[in-house]
Amino acid sequence: MLPDQFITTVNLTDAQLNEVFEAAAQRAGVEGDDTERAERRNLSERLAFRHREIALVVEHPGGGIGSYHICTRNLTPFGVSVIHGGYLHRGTRLKIMLPTIWGGEEAIRGRIVWCRVLTGMVHEAGVRFEAPVDLWRFLEGEEGGEDAKRTTSGDHHDLDGKVLLLDDLEIECRMCEHHLAPTKLELVTCTTLVKALELAREDTFDAVLCDINLGDLPGEEAIKAIRKTPYLGPIIALTGESNPSRMRQVKQAGADAIVRKPYDPKNLLAVLSEWISKGGADGLAGPMYSQLATQEHCEGLLEGFFAFVEEVKAEMKRAITDDDVSKTRRLAQDIKETAGSYGFPAVSEAAERAVTALDSSCSITESTQQIQWLQTALRLMRKGTPAAA
Repeated sequence: MLPDQFITTVNLTDAQLNEVFEAAAQRAGVEGDDTERAERRNLSERLAFRHREIALVVEHPGGGIGSYHICTRNLTPFGVSVIHGGYLHRGTRLKIMLPTIWGGEEAIRGRIVWCRVLTGMVHEAGVRFEAPVDLWRFLEGEEGGEDAKRTTSGDHHDLDGKVLLLDDLEIECRMCEHHLAPTKLELVTCTTLVKALELAREDTFDAVLCDINLGDLPGEEAIKAIRKTPYLGPIIALTGESNPSRMRQVKQAGADAIVRKPYDPKNLLAVLSEWISKGGADGLAGPMYSQLATQEHCEGLLEGFFAFVEEVKAEMKRAITDDDVSKTRRLAQDIKETAGSYGFPAVSEAAERAVTALDSSCSITESTQQIQWLQTALRLMRKGTPAAA
């Protein structure tokens, strides 16, 4: 089932949804039977996690699969509460795609442990995860609790690369320079879109940071303009806004991730680390350039390959959402067989690991790490050559 076939079950405006959130918070712990209240107590401290249009795939007890876009209200390491336009039976098994702080999504498996009506057909349901999650991956800054402090406080001194910052406030540029000073990152700052576009056309960057309040210019327009330049890497939006509709517009404009202002420096470094040089045991380092880029008559070949990779990335995201092991494996196999020939041996190696993991487990969930390494490798691919930087 493709994402455009997902059913949106909560057709409320942002203001109406906020009212539902507040009503649910007031009623939490007051209503429900003993089992429901016990489950709530077992889910540890609940932290606000208000998102909409989250993909949810459920295995109905009577048979069949349901694919929905729902909302989330709060999150713990052990579960999440969701707002859904219908009743979900206890014990229903599911997969939910939770948005990460760097703009990606992670598939988390769980089951329904309670469900109650809020108003009309709108229900709130409690989901218990099959295994605890690290909050720092989904909650920004100190909201991630001890997990965030422990994980994001790691040593980022080896974080390397070139970053472009567009912010119309010079004082914000200086503060960002201060936060990135302990790393090996080279930060290039500018206060106008004209200058940012000039730099994006003439230079090579590993990431772009873009404030979304640029005086009279909406940040969404700036992001769209940057996306029309040769720059193909991640764009990380910086914002003090909290309006969900505005955040969706920023993502639709081409931002890969959103970091809230005022941002925790550890959170900013974690996001940059994820997008620029995540590697772990896989040893990936970015960006990666094709070994064919310096050869004559290869420009057209590489253009076609990059177009193919964009299609694979989109199809792989759909396959993972649909829990389609066979299709995910086929796409990984396609990359394994082609990337090396086009001058990206490290990408082929990452794809081979994903294929091996899927063959061994027959499970996307159990192959998550290897699949994420492959997705990271695909993100790190760049056109041109390092010399062009």
